[in-house]
Amino acid sequence: MAISDISAHAELEETLRRQLTHDQLTSVLSWYGLNQTLANIELERTSRPDLNFACLHINIDNFSAINDVFGRYVGDEVLLEVVRRIRSLIAEADGIVARPGADDFVVLIRSQSLEAAKANAERLVTAIGEKAVTHEGTSCSITASVGIAFLISGLPANEAVDQAGRACQAAKRAGGDRLQRL
Repeated sequence: MAISDISAHAELEETLRRQLTHDQLTSVLSWYGLNQTLANIELERTSRPDLNFACLHINIDNFSAINDVFGRYVGDEVLLEVVRRIRSLIAEADGIVARPGADDFVVLIRSQSLEAAKANAERLVTAIGEKAVTHEGTSCSITASVGIAFLISGLPANEAVDQAGRACQAAKRAGGDRLQRL
């Protein structure tokens, strides 16, 4: 009897932890889960200072208009499709995907060179915008702005995420559907 009670308690704890650290719609990390991951990266980097990541901040262009014109169900399908397109290019073993905001994603790619990270980011911009999202007969074109920064030795992880966010905003100001590095 006591064994089943402990087991049920452990399952409940795991469910609650997952709800806290993962986005309910897309199942990628939430803002809280991303912050925990960044803290873990900082800890790991104390023993491995050569551990580097490329940080991509992805924002879906005109997402509020998509929700307003097509409705939130189509907006949700757009978010799910963006995650599918990210996952098709970034293997789970190589990358960490988070959704810290409504139409924002952060992708951390382990040990990428500048050239490889730029190539991955350019492929993401292309993949996100290459095909319209269709939901129950409604077709919606999407594009994304992507900012890129590098989490390298000496730069705090959260600063790299902030830099990528600023680069993404610069990409949006430049017209969207592009990659930007500050």
